[in-house]
Amino acid sequence: MHTLTEKKLLMLKPGQIRQAKNQPRKSFDEGKLKVLANSIALIGIVQPITVRKCKDGYEIISGERRLRAAIMAGLRRVPCVVHKTDERTAAFYAIAENLQHSSLNFFEEAQSINNLIIRYRLTVSEAAMRLGLTQGELISKLKLLRIDQGLQKRIITAQLTERHARALLRLDEEDREDILSLIIADNLSPVQTEEAVTRFLNPEPTVEKKEDTDKEQREEPMRKTFIGVDALQTAERIHFPFRATFFTPKVNPCALGLEFRVTSRTFIQNAIQAVGTFLAFCMVPLFHL
Repeated sequence: MHTLTEKKLLMLKPGQIRQAKNQPRKSFDEGKLKVLANSIALIGIVQPITVRKCKDGYEIISGERRLRAAIMAGLRRVPCVVHKTDERTAAFYAIAENLQHSSLNFFEEAQSINNLIIRYRLTVSEAAMRLGLTQGELISKLKLLRIDQGLQKRIITAQLTERHARALLRLDEEDREDILSLIIADNLSPVQTEEAVTRFLNPEPTVEKKEDTDKEQREEPMRKTFIGVDALQTAERIHFPFRATFFTPKVNPCALGLEFRVTSRTFIQNAIQAVGTFLAFCMVPLFHL
């Protein structure tokens, strides 16, 4: 394989230079291109464009953004460093140069690396070694391609970070769009995004409060013995609506007291109604006297 050590400087016409087949960068900001074009028109190209010789002219290795800006600025010739190398080495150099200068967005980086691995049948370790990355870093970048292209465009348009995108990878595909909409709407930071994803994946359990309509079931069972019969069994058999408790009065420790506590509101209402009916019945003869 060739290296990039064999090189020479030439002034080439823009028409002599064509885009590389393995160009990793797919999108260019028109506003930034105009700013760069104005700068080039004033002071020229500071850093030469890197190219390689091919059959029908020259092919860009790196510096396509500078070439586009030079064409916008109206330059007739541009400074180029011509390397004698093969297509494979040029492709790796282009990606490495963009990684070093952070010229690509993280999805473009991942797609470019994936294309190289497929095109040249490389292993992950070989690709990582040539790009100066660890295998873990390279695998993490490739995982970003699991996000569909529609969501990728939304992430880039919203100027979210790679950390935002990695947080979305923890979700199922059908849930990513809703969470992404939440991230964009609330302008969540990467940390807030990770916390939101964690809450979504691990919702707090909701405790339903059950209303006890029958207060008798909540009363503590009575297990005192009354006339040789277990009071709990008696209550379960005949359903007493009150509780009976034995106690020793402080005034007379030798005495034995018995306390009744009504445990049913319905029983009280029925008792009052029965007493009222009884009194009314007793008062009837008085009106006949």
